[in-house]
Amino acid sequence: MSQYEVYTSVIQRVLQDEECLPSLPSITLKIRQAIADDSATVRQLVSLIRTDPGLSALLMKSASSPLYKTASPVKTLDGVVALIGMDAVNNLVMLHSVRGMFVSKDPRLKLLFDRTWRRQIMKAGLSCFLAKKLRYQSVDEVLICSLLSEVGSLAVISAFNDLKEVPDAQDYITLCRNYSKLLGVTLLTKWNVDEELIEVIKHCGQWEETNTGRITGTDIINLSLYHTVLWMNSSAKLPNVETLALYPKLCPPDNEINDNHELVLVARHKDQVKQIVASLQ
Repeated sequence: MSQYEVYTSVIQRVLQDEECLPSLPSITLKIRQAIADDSATVRQLVSLIRTDPGLSALLMKSASSPLYKTASPVKTLDGVVALIGMDAVNNLVMLHSVRGMFVSKDPRLKLLFDRTWRRQIMKAGLSCFLAKKLRYQSVDEVLICSLLSEVGSLAVISAFNDLKEVPDAQDYITLCRNYSKLLGVTLLTKWNVDEELIEVIKHCGQWEETNTGRITGTDIINLSLYHTVLWMNSSAKLPNVETLALYPKLCPPDNEINDNHELVLVARHKDQVKQIVASLQ
């Protein structure tokens, strides 16, 4: 049996026993339940949030994002919740939980995690930016779908947490190509997320897919993934941006492309995108 076959056998065992996959932390479940409860007050929600200092810090940082920034800085958690809304709070709670549950102590796995997480946060920030610029119906929907669309790649890393032999960067990429979508669907089903979000996972990165009509969340996420890959690896083999499903739906000047095969809309606002990304870290 080759070394790669050993790695695939590890993934197969995880797929056969979903208990090997991480569950959402209890504080995450409590906060999500409070948000879903119409009778719960902001004060009750904030009391729960304060039990997790890291989450509290992330929510405070979010208020400085270009998505929510106001003339007068918000200085309290109550103010942040009022500013960004319950849906955004729910999404940031999930972001914080996902980042925490997949961190590994093994330095080799930590390197894989750090690169994967940077890519996911960059894609999420780009997705939020594009959703706002293109006046998509819900920035919050795009944020959570973008964030979780490649959670299966993190699940690949977690499968090796207790093992001495871990995949190198190239084997990890191959494992992700073969298993990340299946692991992602399995994981999000375990977490009882909306079926619509699971559908996004299935279509993320499918450049050749086309659809007609209005701009969809998947359109935005795939365009964001395209630019994320381009920024992180300029030599990556990518299709022409004009072939992506979203492109024909863009009107001038939003459809302008520069010499680097980027949308000018994105290239001109890199600093704003970076600010959004920073608010998610």
